[in-house]
Amino acid sequence: MKSRKEFKEIYLRAIKPKLVRFERARNKMRRQIFLLAIASFVANIYVVHFVLGITEALFSILPAFLVSVTFGSYKYWAFRREFKNKLIAKVFELAFPDFTYRPNGVDEVGDSGGALEVLKDFTNSKIGNLSQMAEFNRTSLFLSESNTFRYEDEISGKLGKTDVCVSEVFAKRVTGSGKNRRVENIFSGLFFKLDFHKNFSQHTVIRPDFAERFLGGLIGNKLQKMGSSFSNLKLVRMEDPRFEKLFAVYSSDQNEARYLITPKLMEKFVELQKSNKGRVSCAFFEQKFYIAISSRKNRFEPSFFGSVLPFADLKDIYEVLELLQRLVEEFELNTRLWSKE
Repeated sequence: MKSRKEFKEIYLRAIKPKLVRFERARNKMRRQIFLLAIASFVANIYVVHFVLGITEALFSILPAFLVSVTFGSYKYWAFRREFKNKLIAKVFELAFPDFTYRPNGVDEVGDSGGALEVLKDFTNSKIGNLSQMAEFNRTSLFLSESNTFRYEDEISGKLGKTDVCVSEVFAKRVTGSGKNRRVENIFSGLFFKLDFHKNFSQHTVIRPDFAERFLGGLIGNKLQKMGSSFSNLKLVRMEDPRFEKLFAVYSSDQNEARYLITPKLMEKFVELQKSNKGRVSCAFFEQKFYIAISSRKNRFEPSFFGSVLPFADLKDIYEVLELLQRLVEEFELNTRLWSKE
């Protein structure tokens, strides 16, 4: 992968000159939204006050606001699609040709009975016969299953011998309706899918251990065991106290869990958690190594104000790829055992 210095040189030479067209398009979009807002406001004042004879200010402002927001959202999403498909995709083509970038993602909504509706699927991106949401849920990274799911900005490729894939995921669970509607935010952040360098056949999950961290060992251990009673994954006690303080391990096979989660891997997980503000979770499932790192940041999005794509924003791309490379190196995923060659 190119160094930061090489990346910046490519930005200055090949990317920055292309920003002029996008700056013009965004300025045009902002002017259109501003002019429509003024026109809507004036038209509403005339109709509400002089035609209908209503004096309340709310009836003048609210319709104009709704029209402006609707039109503004439509124009912004059109600009955003162009920005990702033309500009961010060009960044990958020039700076990271070994990776494939799929900007637009999939919106999926399911219900508690397992029915699934794909609201938007710009990439036709499916893994086997599973939707992205189904694969996410089957990892059991989180206690709740998502039924409202957004998957976007997928980056995939190969680092050495390891197939890698990372995307932004926004997963929620919505239940009830009307006044009884409840929304549970399950996860938002980076979702990694990597080849693992060992063969395995069972299901093992590493989750953040809030119980032991905040309630202490005795109460925390009891809550951990309660959490494992809701699935076929049972609590596995590990021997590293630093790891145990941060994480809880659940597996369908205790022996295989200890085969996969070596003392060195536990040490790497502790370092990974301490170097990231977001919560780190992991699953070994169906020969894949999944890592979820939570984040409130929505990456690769165009700014409505300021520069369209300053180099500071482009660092998001580099940092995600740098993290991807770090995961492969830290967990020695290219050091294959003979059974994985």
